[in-house]
Amino acid sequence: MFGVTTAARHQEVALARVMAGQVGTEVHEVWKIWRYDEVLRDFHFAARLTVDEDGHRWLHGVTQDITEGSSAIADPLTFADSLMEAELASHAGAHAALVDLRTLSAIRWLSAPMPTVQCEMTGRPERDPAIHPDDVAKAEALAKAVRTAPVEGSIRVRGSDGGWIPLHIVASLVVLDKHVAPTAALVKVRSKES
Repeated sequence: MFGVTTAARHQEVALARVMAGQVGTEVHEVWKIWRYDEVLRDFHFAARLTVDEDGHRWLHGVTQDITEGSSAIADPLTFADSLMEAELASHAGAHAALVDLRTLSAIRWLSAPMPTVQCEMTGRPERDPAIHPDDVAKAEALAKAVRTAPVEGSIRVRGSDGGWIPLHIVASLVVLDKHVAPTAALVKVRSKES
């Protein structure tokens, strides 16, 4: 889901199915996607959940532009969406992502990704996104604690230059699907020096 800018209100359905769905679970949704040329379009998204030999979960499928006319009409923000936008805007200098509490990986940036943090897989383990080995236990403890209350702490993660960057984090549990136990947290990060 990296690199996709969508106005869809129900991304949580696809995210919940990726994180908690069974292999073979299907997703059929219409999303409003900001196309590469910044034109809003309606896309039908049909996919099935698969798991590769390394245990990575993927939604594989097809998209089809079903927009009538030259552009789609944007949905209004829900009250919850408005609160999220206001929260993100009020934290100048902070970046926010949904993080999988099992893998401790960002599954979706809700703001622009932090430019100094390595966010994309490179195929080279020494340059891929990672938590500093000495901070993994701390990150796991924060992931466990956030299930009962918001948490705050600091960890080091891989920087875009390959080094380690200290980050200050604030995390809150997020319910993506009311029928599935929460497996994600909204994590707000900023450089520890800030």
